[in-house]
Amino acid sequence: MNSGPVLARIVTASVWTDDTWNQWCDGTEKADLRLQRDRSEEVKKVGNLNARPPCIWRKSHSVELLEHIRFDDGSPQHHWGVGSQRCGQLASPKDRPPCWELVQHACGIVPSDFERGLLGQGQRCGLTWHAAYGRTSRTLGGALGEFSTPLSDASLCDDSRLGGVRSWTEEQQQSSLEWFRRNVQIYVLEMPGLVLNNGRETLASLGSQALQGTPVAGYDLNLELDLQAAVMDGSLPSGFDINHFKDQVGALSLAASHFHVQNLARRSGTPKPIVLVLEDGAVLAEDFRHKVWSLIQEETPCDWNVLSLSSSCPTGRCTSPHLARIGPNLEISSSERCRDVTSRGFRGMLYRTGTIDDFQNRWMQVAFDFAHPDCLSLDASLAAISDEVVLYAVPAVQSPGILKSC
Repeated sequence: MNSGPVLARIVTASVWTDDTWNQWCDGTEKADLRLQRDRSEEVKKVGNLNARPPCIWRKSHSVELLEHIRFDDGSPQHHWGVGSQRCGQLASPKDRPPCWELVQHACGIVPSDFERGLLGQGQRCGLTWHAAYGRTSRTLGGALGEFSTPLSDASLCDDSRLGGVRSWTEEQQQSSLEWFRRNVQIYVLEMPGLVLNNGRETLASLGSQALQGTPVAGYDLNLELDLQAAVMDGSLPSGFDINHFKDQVGALSLAASHFHVQNLARRSGTPKPIVLVLEDGAVLAEDFRHKVWSLIQEETPCDWNVLSLSSSCPTGRCTSPHLARIGPNLEISSSERCRDVTSRGFRGMLYRTGTIDDFQNRWMQVAFDFAHPDCLSLDASLAAISDEVVLYAVPAVQSPGILKSC
């Protein structure tokens, strides 16, 4: 089920200005969108995509229980008496469904050889929600009863088979190249001390697909000069006190570096409509260029602000075969959501350049809240405000997908 019109009707080689986006969403296309939403109460409530609580990533007693039960060869240890009643006792907090922590933990861990045999040998980026439920059931030796997936319409996009290499015509290949060159500015973020030994692997991978990226050196906020530069650049709030994050300087440096790249894009003298930010080390699928082009042209609604090219355990709703609209738990504050959010993945991000100004300050406010250190992970803080920022994501279970690396 698509949640809105897509961009397939834009002339392939044209440049998409902000006016183009707005005009495209007006008139008959916008009327079509209203008609589609009238047909479905769920889509009409797109602002409240996911009222179910998303997963909890902090380790708890119930997660530790799962970790000590072996599940290596498809022959689960049967702990009879540990079933739905036991899960009900383990549930924390009590408003979660039974076994919720076990299921969300199972979703995020690497599949066993047995599960890869069922799901596909290329699948290494966590499990689908359905498979996570099955893993937990087998591990505990009993059915869990009713369980509502935090990803609505999951059968549409939460499937590893949807990420395979596709056949592309020569015309499509040429169109994807022209579209990228006209519409997408590519940056590759290289963090100090993390540049790979073989040197700029992601830049080389882009080059193999006739794409050119601009390398950007990330900040090391252990260095006073980098700290001053980040504040002056607006990548950290003015008056920022690093002492609040003295145990998280690495994560802080990464977050500030991503905001720095966003600032480079929005302040460019010749900005392009779309910004692609890749972290150095991100491994691109062999048809990366064509898949991104197709995703924007054929599946992405025109309301998008940010799009993650690989997100594990997404919460929200599948809107097309390769895309989910991420949604938060609206019953708790945005800062508290950072501990609960599951939509993880920040190796490859797309931004609509003209909208960065609309949400960056709000995102930074949540990310740099020292009272909620979990929000420093930008995928967590972005998903936490996905009721304010229109965020889409490609499920990481799709293998090999757009990014081969999780």
